[in-house]
Amino acid sequence: MYWAQKVPKKSDGGCDPGHGKSLEMQITAEVIELMEAARWLSEHGCDSGHGWLFGMPALYTGAALQEVRYDLKQRCSIVR
Repeated sequence: MYWAQKVPKKSDGGCDPGHGKSLEMQITAEVIELMEAARWLSEHGCDSGHGWLFGMPALYTGAALQEVRYDLKQRCSIVR
């Protein structure tokens, strides 16, 4: 995942989404707040992304909430 709070510059030495592409990975950017960042990420190989630019976080309800709780219980039992 790629954090996109600002548009990277070559001098930043930050993560380049192209590295994941070279490993044939799907690239998802997180925390996209600016259209400029979304464009940059798209141009540099990100497959998808999410953040405030696209909308507010949604609440899990009903069956989706139960599924998330079940998944968390499974993951926590593996860690112990």
